[in-house]
Amino acid sequence: MNALLKQTLEDRAADGPAPFVDVAALEAAGRARVRRRRLARGVGALAVLAALGAAAPYALDAADGRDRDPGQVAVDPGAPAAVSWAAGDVVRIGDIDVTLPEAPSAYVVVGDAVVWAGSQNGVYLTRADGSTGRIGATAQPYGRVLVAEGSLAGWYDTRAEEFVVYDVDADEVALRVPTRRTGGATDEFGIPAVRALDEGVLWVFSRGEIGPSGIPLDEGGVAAVEVSSGDVVQWESSGGNDDLGDVQDGRLALALRSLEEVSQGLSGDEVLVRTAGGGEVGRVPGDNRALLSPDATYVVTDPNDSEQVWDVATGADVTPDLGPYGFMAVAQWLDADRFQATAFTRDELRSGDDADLAADVLVCSVDAGSCETVATDVAAPGDLQLPVGENLGE
Repeated sequence: MNALLKQTLEDRAADGPAPFVDVAALEAAGRARVRRRRLARGVGALAVLAALGAAAPYALDAADGRDRDPGQVAVDPGAPAAVSWAAGDVVRIGDIDVTLPEAPSAYVVVGDAVVWAGSQNGVYLTRADGSTGRIGATAQPYGRVLVAEGSLAGWYDTRAEEFVVYDVDADEVALRVPTRRTGGATDEFGIPAVRALDEGVLWVFSRGEIGPSGIPLDEGGVAAVEVSSGDVVQWESSGGNDDLGDVQDGRLALALRSLEEVSQGLSGDEVLVRTAGGGEVGRVPGDNRALLSPDATYVVTDPNDSEQVWDVATGADVTPDLGPYGFMAVAQWLDADRFQATAFTRDELRSGDDADLAADVLVCSVDAGSCETVATDVAAPGDLQLPVGENLGE
């Protein structure tokens, strides 16, 4: 977590209101089931979670109900994404550790490999065997630096002024999309940026012109580029008053801001989920973060300090019970129901002692309404990175 987020956590703890989750209601529904188990100090052995059933023991329990031995790993082969975090130069992906040449400033996971941003404005690929090569460059100063889907990873090369998509399996560049920044798009806030990879389409935010034919996006807008053909298949100027947070299953999640909020540099208070064609699917409370589930049924937003999960179609708050935790930030969806989150206990937040503030890793199920602690004290906020493609250490 960055310094601002860390300060937010401490301020929230000092202010003292209880977390937003209606624990009593969840307990009444028989869904309050959060169990903690300390696995290790630092980056400990992680049990990759098996599928969650409402009445079945969760992954950290053996079939006979007894705790697993330290280091014993339960693997869910059907999970499309593995639990991951980085502490220093070691990236945990499921039950393996991948050691990088240095601590990443941002990273994404592609299979059992890591695509990461590091020193000398480089984008690097490190495979499970530790082999590393430089595959590109970026000096993106803020926000999302990397995106990934399947075997693909994407970023914006700030020096060459082009979007790049790299195919890790083929070990080659799959796409380059030129941009041209014009007029007001030349300041640091006009730097184009990747937003998502979804079904083989790269979604980006850009200002100025994009693509070989110079499609105009004026003061800012969203464009979609088909990786296989290189065609810009969709574009729309937003005037800078909405921002694409995520795309999944052809659904876009946009943080909405009024023109007045834009002029003051403020975030909005609503997230719109819609189809690529413009049809509204739902609106939920939110600020400037949006993370859709793989089938776009749910969306994570941050209307409060701790993030919440919403049913897109109904607008219902479906955030699982956090048990002893007073703050949660969602890192990634593991499948259509489960997500990985980073969390801090209320006791840690209230202590005021930075030395005691270390992140735990949870896996939560919307269907079950509960979370499981799968690793504790993995890293202090300033030392932690997550597979979100952003720098959480600054």
